[in-house]
Amino acid sequence: MKNFSTVGEWLVHNQHQHSELSLYYSTLSMACTEQRSAMLLATLADHEKQLALELVRYVEQASDCVLNTFVQFDLETDLHTCMSAKPGEPLTIERVAALALCVDEFFAELYTGLSRAADTDKVKDLFDNLLAHINEEKKRLSIDVYSAQDM
Repeated sequence: MKNFSTVGEWLVHNQHQHSELSLYYSTLSMACTEQRSAMLLATLADHEKQLALELVRYVEQASDCVLNTFVQFDLETDLHTCMSAKPGEPLTIERVAALALCVDEFFAELYTGLSRAADTDKVKDLFDNLLAHINEEKKRLSIDVYSAQDM
């Protein structure tokens, strides 16, 4: 069954998810004994915090017409499956990268689905823009992972 939600509801929901991820990464970072992994987790926490703030800006700047547009879409995967590491668990750089990649793929799948479900070009463009931003984050993650491995 497909559910209807407004674009604004999706943006606020995703903003909360990015905030939750930021807290999750921070918690893992503080409990991590491997220094390079802890630094990468702290970087990921900052990235997620920035993504949450950017979604707040999207909501503030988008027109009421776009925000109040309904989209028929169900999220079929659960973000919490990406949050599989537990505080205090030994985390390698590779494990941290896998967590972050899972999150990026989750949001890429979400924004692709929302874009396809959009009935208007403005809404489709908004979700395509968010997808492009997530793809840029994937590139940044790769750079951060390689930098952490070189330390």
